[in-house]
Amino acid sequence: MKKYLSIAILLYILLFSLNSFSIELEKTIYNGDDYYFIHEFERAQKYFDAEDYEKANDIYNDIYLYFSNRDQEPEVLFQYGKSLFKTGKFSEATRIFKKLDKKYKDFKKKDELYKLLEALNEAPTREKKDSEETIIFPKAFIEMEEANKNKNTNADKYEKLEVAKYRFKNKEYKKAIELFKEIEGFFEGKQQAEDIYYMTGKSFYELKNIEDAVKYYKKYQNFFRFGKYQNQVNKTLNDLNEIQQTFSNIQLAKEYDRLNIKKIDAMVEAGFLDKAIISMKKMIELDPANPVYHFKIASLYNMKKNITGNKYWTVNYAEDELEHYLKILNKVETPEIFYNIAKLYQDLGEHEQALQYWQKIYDKVPNTTIGKVAKSFLNK
Repeated sequence: MKKYLSIAILLYILLFSLNSFSIELEKTIYNGDDYYFIHEFERAQKYFDAEDYEKANDIYNDIYLYFSNRDQEPEVLFQYGKSLFKTGKFSEATRIFKKLDKKYKDFKKKDELYKLLEALNEAPTREKKDSEETIIFPKAFIEMEEANKNKNTNADKYEKLEVAKYRFKNKEYKKAIELFKEIEGFFEGKQQAEDIYYMTGKSFYELKNIEDAVKYYKKYQNFFRFGKYQNQVNKTLNDLNEIQQTFSNIQLAKEYDRLNIKKIDAMVEAGFLDKAIISMKKMIELDPANPVYHFKIASLYNMKKNITGNKYWTVNYAEDELEHYLKILNKVETPEIFYNIAKLYQDLGEHEQALQYWQKIYDKVPNTTIGKVAKSFLNK
């Protein structure tokens, strides 16, 4: 009996010891702070790799401070910054990336970090000190994770494309245009150009830059005739056609001096734009009340304005163009002429005068395309 009792006691002690060990092991594995946060970091990585950036970002946001001054902090900050980037939180992404750059000079993924900062237009600068080698932000990019899928030697372009599309969706049209223009050449002939051409054209349209809007929409038509934006592009171009044909419906055509104007056109085609302007001035001296002549010279100044790279002369040519459109009003008042005058006042920053002519357009033709353009300016 004593023998069995001793065996029972030994078994009890053994079972109790195993149970205690099991409980302690459970605490170490499942409740240890380090293990918990490392596990969460790994879980966030899985979401990130699966392109579920929102869930990944939520987890990174909860855990990144825990890793402060720990071995894994650089990698945690880097992945957290990337998740912020992917979810469109660009200011916060920039802050995290800059923190990483400042705190960890020897971070092994510096190249990728700098490329992401470049995509955010926040690339760091480095100064040369004594004989130390200068650290310069790489202008020719090498390798980085492609915006959506694989690694790619031009991945920075894909990252910028994502930023540009975000700016467009956020109605930051000027910033979107700047970024699209930077990468347009790289994506020429690629499928991504469809988004670039359409969104650039749409951005110009929203900024009331009709000429450049038409340019990009026509580019879209040439390369993506059956693309996903074809209906929007075709409709917009049809609506804009009446603006592009400003002079076609004006009764001034009856007075058109075809012989002299053809000579002017020949000069322009031959590349003698300045001579064409001088000739038009002489024609106006002979017939100062002829509205067709004023319209023609205004169009020549418009051409001159568009090809000059000097801001001073651009303003001067715009003022000359405006002067001749105003003289046309002595003979003819049409919504199309009002449109040209309003646009020039707008470009010259004389908004009060521009509003007067936008109002004239809206009063005369409220339901036409130029009437709607006028209304958009009046509602600003």
